[in-house]
Amino acid sequence: MRTSTVLDPEVERTTSLAEVLDERRHLMALAARIGSPETADHIVAEAYRRWYLLVPAERAAVALPEAWLSATVETIGRGVTPGPATDTQPASARLAPVAFVMPRHEDPFDMVTRHFAAACEGGDSAALRRALIAEAVLIADGGGKLRVPTDPVHGSERIARFLTGFLGGRPRVFVAAEAVNGRAGLVLRLAGQVVGVASLTVAAGRVHVVWLVVNPDKLRGWQ
Repeated sequence: MRTSTVLDPEVERTTSLAEVLDERRHLMALAARIGSPETADHIVAEAYRRWYLLVPAERAAVALPEAWLSATVETIGRGVTPGPATDTQPASARLAPVAFVMPRHEDPFDMVTRHFAAACEGGDSAALRRALIAEAVLIADGGGKLRVPTDPVHGSERIARFLTGFLGGRPRVFVAAEAVNGRAGLVLRLAGQVVGVASLTVAAGRVHVVWLVVNPDKLRGWQ
């Protein structure tokens, strides 16, 4: 069955991981100035919660998401007294929690995973499409704390386009094949810090499912 090339707005306008992380740092600094360092995380979490309450078409209509989020942080910080942390995790991530552990260096990495890692790091969209089955699925978990697609990305072409955009840009994200949760996976590093991990489901020499986690809370053990 041929995969449609029509892309959803969040995949079509992919922001690189480096830019998404810079955005969060900016929002945290802004929230700390307006409120306090102790309340900054709650304020930013509430801003992202409001972002994800928008339907995809409304998010796509926002020309400058960082400006929208900054204005929302200011509104929250100046007009709301933060209480207990709100659950901002998108529904797709809550329905499919994934636990991650530190890599076991004795685990073997098959060539599919190594080739996939190289294609991700090199931004080779054609190689990514070849490594994926046509009906592949990518699920991204930002925990409601980073701007990533809230719904699964379906199809090799969509996934390849998303990954090349998300891992591209400057500074460069380095991708390595490592064991993630005891299975074949990828570890994403930026300036020496782990900023994401991905668990792959591989069968018959192709990648079927990509679980991409950039949720800062789930990456603490990797630092």
